[in-house]
Amino acid sequence: MTYIRCVKTISRKCLFDKGGLEMAQLRLIRTGYLMAISLLLAGISYFFASNWQGFDREEKVVFSVSIFIIFYLVSFIVSKLLERHLFLSRWTMVAGAVSFGISVGLIGQIYNSHADSYWLFLIWLLPALIFSIVTKYQPFYIMSFILANLAFAFYYDPQGYSIDWVPWKEFILLFSAAIVNLLLASFAAKGIFHSPVIKYMGLIIFHLYSLYLGIVHEFHGFGWFMNALYIVLLTLSFYYFLKVNPHKGLVFLTGTASAVFIVMKGLELMSEFYQEFFFFILLGAAVLLVAGSVWLLKYISSHPMNRVLRNMIIMSVTFIATIFAVAAIFGITTLIFSDINFAIWFFLSLIILAAPSLYFKWTPPIRYTMLSTGYAIMFLSSSFNDKVFYQVFLLAVLILGMWRVSSIGMRVFHYLLINAEAFILLNQWTHEFRWIGLIIFVLNLSCYFLRKMEKQIRWTAIVLGLSNFLGLTMLENIPSALYFLYNIGFFVLMIVIIYISKRNKMHIEWCIGWIFWFIFLANKYYDLAWNLFNKSLSLLIMGIIFLAFSIYFDRKYPEKVREGVSFVQKKGLPILVVVLLQIGLISYQAASNENLLRSGSYIRLSIEPMELRSFMQGDYLHINYNINTIPELQNKLQAKRKIQVVLRKDLDGYWKYAGYYQHDGNWNKPYEKEAGDVIINGTYVGWENIEYGIEKYFLADDIQRVFSNGANTAYVRVSENGNAIIYKLTKE
Repeated sequence: MTYIRCVKTISRKCLFDKGGLEMAQLRLIRTGYLMAISLLLAGISYFFASNWQGFDREEKVVFSVSIFIIFYLVSFIVSKLLERHLFLSRWTMVAGAVSFGISVGLIGQIYNSHADSYWLFLIWLLPALIFSIVTKYQPFYIMSFILANLAFAFYYDPQGYSIDWVPWKEFILLFSAAIVNLLLASFAAKGIFHSPVIKYMGLIIFHLYSLYLGIVHEFHGFGWFMNALYIVLLTLSFYYFLKVNPHKGLVFLTGTASAVFIVMKGLELMSEFYQEFFFFILLGAAVLLVAGSVWLLKYISSHPMNRVLRNMIIMSVTFIATIFAVAAIFGITTLIFSDINFAIWFFLSLIILAAPSLYFKWTPPIRYTMLSTGYAIMFLSSSFNDKVFYQVFLLAVLILGMWRVSSIGMRVFHYLLINAEAFILLNQWTHEFRWIGLIIFVLNLSCYFLRKMEKQIRWTAIVLGLSNFLGLTMLENIPSALYFLYNIGFFVLMIVIIYISKRNKMHIEWCIGWIFWFIFLANKYYDLAWNLFNKSLSLLIMGIIFLAFSIYFDRKYPEKVREGVSFVQKKGLPILVVVLLQIGLISYQAASNENLLRSGSYIRLSIEPMELRSFMQGDYLHINYNINTIPELQNKLQAKRKIQVVLRKDLDGYWKYAGYYQHDGNWNKPYEKEAGDVIINGTYVGWENIEYGIEKYFLADDIQRVFSNGANTAYVRVSENGNAIIYKLTKE
């Protein structure tokens, strides 16, 4: 019997080990597929942005529609035929939604319209939002959230020109955006839809908007209202997240926002009352804040949520009191003394603040505030001193401090300061980042492999190390061999980190690897060292290679793992309707633009182009026309109001402003149409400026600078209803 039990135990262990190995293999295969999809999407995006001239307009439209249809077809086929690859069905469905946005951008590029316009993101948002409602799939929720915020951001602050918002309209606009993000975060927290990302990101964006709206100098009376409302909301948030529905993460987020709010109000008041008396009040406030926190901490019990509150109080008080104390000390010093001896301040802060705090284990708010204040003054003092001795001395103090403190938060804080001081010290030796970044990367990578280090410090080390390595890949004025070495090295390192962390279930490192992977792919879009077309080919080839390897190892996978039924099968009909909607949107855009190009009135305008690069559509010229500025509109219209302008041909053959415009159906003065007059639609943006939608002209990769230095004339088509589109640019 004992023998049989042993055999059963060994068999179960072997089966478990075999199953664990198979699941590890499956995780790696999935990672390979995800890398392949991301590389293919990046390659497609870069290819479209390069505006390659090998296709004509109609072929580009067909090609753009074909791309997202192919992804959707793959998603449906995989969901039907490959039961163990339902994850691939979901991912390719998301890839199809992403490629639809790329296609919308391509239509804008083909017809020189909506470069980074909010319309681009609104059109992209519509099917993504429907997908999120139909499928309830997390990536669609996140995509919709990001697109909605991007649409608002580009509506509020368009690229290429500024809008002169009326203060009360600007406040209402931003306040509405803040409330919408707060509601979305609340819905996610309540479980109306499941999305932890939106729960946190919605609250973060709400706090950012609220903090900005509370700046009295920007919004005057509205600012005081927002400050009062924000204080009430912060108070209610603390009560709700501590007592009603305890949540550690949201308590921490609310505490961080409260600390930033208090610091901003203190600095705002300091800018208004820059005198000795105010600085003494600021210093007294720092002391009272620390003393009050010490008293408050005595009455907090050992309940888990109260421990969170305790840590939040220590962090917030340290942050606020440190900034207030440093500002007050330097403010009083600069007002009283005409000349500041930074060497004296360096050692006084060491002797009075830093050294005692490192030696004595006082109550955390007192100890950490004194320590942080001392470090801040030492940092500032050493920065204004040319002698390397002070940087070396401060670095030694920081290393000692990291050894002396036991709080993991303060140890991470010390590690960050050590990195900052090491960067400053290396900058004294050489100003070339290719050496500084490489050294700091190697040092942080070494620290990560020190197993005696706490995991939080090791995570910080890998983030700092990869940040510096990523910075090396952005360098341009370096030898080509070194540039490609850095970029290939970073690319390979990301693959290694993602695969190893996935295999070993190191979730934090896995997330860090993916974040830097996507940042790297996005950053290469703005890299001018080589053109978009060549980058697109490289990414597409790499994507195909990853896909081939994933398929090869996938076929060797011995077991079939059934994951259930994909939402692609369950929601096939609604998804098909959304896909048809996407095809319809693209077709309508293309058809309406083609009709305008063929039948619109042909006019000639004088231009002054300038260079820009679009957020996702490649290089384009931002064109300034003489009809963009109409001085007589000053103080007559509010921003974002529609207007129709009359253009008339002059003796040189150019169409110019004829002195007539229509707003809300009313002409500025009696108008009788003459032969050759053209009425064009525009939007008043303030400061006497009008946007007509013809200010962007996309060009093929690498030839933008040629056009920007030579083109001086634009030929434009204007339809009977006033819509306009650029036909061509020339030099005359």
